Amino acid sequence: MKKKIERIKEKILSIKLSLFKGIQKENLGKFKSCFKGNGLQFKDHRSYVYGDDIRDINWSILAKNGSPFIKEYEEERNIELIVLVDISESMLYGKDNKSKLEISIELVCLLYLVAKETNDWISVYFIGGKLDRVKKGRGEEGFFNFLLKLKEHGLLNEDGDVNIAYTYNMESLEVKKQESLLEKFKANKSLIIFSDFHLWSYKNISQYFFSNYWRLFRIASPIDDGVKNSINFVFRSSGNLNNKKIASVNNKNDMKKNKYLKTLSIDDDYLNNFLRELI
Repeated sequence: MKKKIERIKEKILSIKLSLFKGIQKENLGKFKSCFKGNGLQFKDHRSYVYGDDIRDINWSILAKNGSPFIKEYEEERNIELIVLVDISESMLYGKDNKSKLEISIELVCLLYLVAKETNDWISVYFIGGKLDRVKKGRGEEGFFNFLLKLKEHGLLNEDGDVNIAYTYNMESLEVKKQESLLEKFKANKSLIIFSDFHLWSYKNISQYFFSNYWRLFRIASPIDDGVKNSINFVFRSSGNLNNKKIASVNNKNDMKKNKYLKTLSIDDDYLNNFLRELI
């Protein structure tokens, strides 16, 4: 167990170094300022002093007792950002020994590190394989638990690298669980999905992906070039991934849905592109 922990800590350090080499400071600074509460929350009243904004005076109290009081507010903190990470088999493909799942791992790491500085929380859920949740966290501790959970699922090998031999056949009961999860988060305004969107042939699942609230990030590699203008879905029989066929979605309704997808490609500057999309 001690050796496993040390390997994961080494992996965290490696990813952090990679992140900070690749991210432009200007983008990161803007992103941190945006990664905050949804607004202001009433805190208390205090006596008016010269120089206070008269717009903050509570006129009801003034009318009642003749003394002006100011409404004080504090910034809403402790947001819980929900992150869904696709762990289906197609996420193991990529380019130059870098998989789409590895890109997702880097992006989740970035969110954990920023959440520590802004005093917020990250909750990660695995979809596309066995449904699971990483407990709410932030900073290196949160990221450590995230990597540990990936390893428990067999998605990372002993060296902390992505296990490209990982397989999982998602049965119908598992599909139902994931439908329920997506229904639960349907109106959540703080939700991000990292996926290549190959797996989601089930209409009851894919319909949730195009909520106006969610941020959808399509992780792409050169092998995905054939789906620039559409999404390739994998259609499965009896939930068995080994019995599959590919179909492209090209009708107008589905093309409209595609506008919600922001593509992050292995060949591009995906870290800074991600930051710019969220700023």
